[in-house]
Amino acid sequence: MNSPSQAHVEIEKLEEEFDVETAKELAAAFLEDTNDIVAKIANALTSGDLEACRKHAHMLKGCCRVIMANKCEKIASDIEVLVSTGKVDDVKIRLPELSQAFTETEEFLGHYLE
Repeated sequence: MNSPSQAHVEIEKLEEEFDVETAKELAAAFLEDTNDIVAKIANALTSGDLEACRKHAHMLKGCCRVIMANKCEKIASDIEVLVSTGKVDDVKIRLPELSQAFTETEEFLGHYLE
């Protein structure tokens, strides 16, 4: 698996920590549980529901941590902190970066599960 997105998910470590079957189950669960999470973060931000925005970012951070999607986890964590500190404009700036990292993670996991 020499995808450029591989750097976004440490799949070998995940397989070592668990096993290949469990890693694939975790990857599938991630895709199912987070399929619209970036949209939820954006919609909560747009509607001014900062608590929902923070909760969605927190949930994504945790899901990324489980599958070792480090880049996406870091951005979600940053967004969670920015929302918590009321830096909404900074969240808006970071949202495209989160969306890109999440898309790359989704694509990598999709290929991994094929």
